[in-house]
Amino acid sequence: IGGIPTIDVIAFTPDTGFPAHWHTTGDTMDKLSPNTLRAVGQTLLQVLSEEK
Repeated sequence: IGGIPTIDVIAFTPDTGFPAHWHTTGDTMDKLSPNTLRAVGQTLLQVLSEEK
């Protein structure tokens, strides 16, 4: 977007697609997985620390 590198972290699987609650009023914080957020955060920090 505008030449700025971006990333999109979403729950998507080829077999089932997006979760039924995705982008609805039911898409609330209780659907978040702390373990997944931790893994994404750790991965992002690692990638950013390796950027030159």
